[in-house]
Amino acid sequence: MNKFLLAAITLGFLISEVYGNTVCSTIEPADSIYIRALDYYDESEDSSTVIEITYPKVFGLSNKSVEDKINLFLEEEFLKSVELFEEFVTILDSFPTTDYEAGMFFSFETGFDIKLLNQSILSLALNHYEFTGGAHGNYFSLGYTIDLNSGNLLSLNQIIKAESLPFVTRISEDKIKEMFEVESLFDAGLFEDTLELNLDQDFYLVDGALVFQFDPYEIAPYSMGNIEVMIPLDEISEFLILNSLLEE
Repeated sequence: MNKFLLAAITLGFLISEVYGNTVCSTIEPADSIYIRALDYYDESEDSSTVIEITYPKVFGLSNKSVEDKINLFLEEEFLKSVELFEEFVTILDSFPTTDYEAGMFFSFETGFDIKLLNQSILSLALNHYEFTGGAHGNYFSLGYTIDLNSGNLLSLNQIIKAESLPFVTRISEDKIKEMFEVESLFDAGLFEDTLELNLDQDFYLVDGALVFQFDPYEIAPYSMGNIEVMIPLDEISEFLILNSLLEE
């Protein structure tokens, strides 16, 4: 589950250092801006429940205060699952152990993918999986797009004009139909035959495209997994607010 893809830069060598529960893996690229992956690990007393988190740390920005701001935000976001882990262990400890429960193994895993990294934008996806019993585990992804000049998290209405959402929604529906080679969203297996995108819709950026991501159960059954809809920026250029994206 812990995935690490560093895009648009040349990778060098990998170094690992251990600090208590945190493993620090450094990717040294040729570019001035690079990402360091920090690994957090913990487990319950009986080792039946573990948590593994890989979270990103940014280095090489010219503005150190902006760099610190971004890294604090990312650390806090990725370590949110530590609280879930601790709550689950507490609940589990309150139940009497049976032979069935003693054989169970529970896990919380969080990793990330770098989707876009250049001198002005970092866009990444947090990928979370947890198994707390039941027929299968559950997972979700969250996109984060950060302005490396200000350290601010960019929302969708800072990428595209709000009034363009109906048009972008229709493009997204067409992309899904093309993806599954069907005539309707129902035929693709989705719950509804239309999408209802809003400005809170989860997204990330890749080189030349805006990507909407939908978690299992969000618009389709669990069996269909994550659905990612990629919209080339040149198809929505007239609606872009962040026009510099077309120049990268």
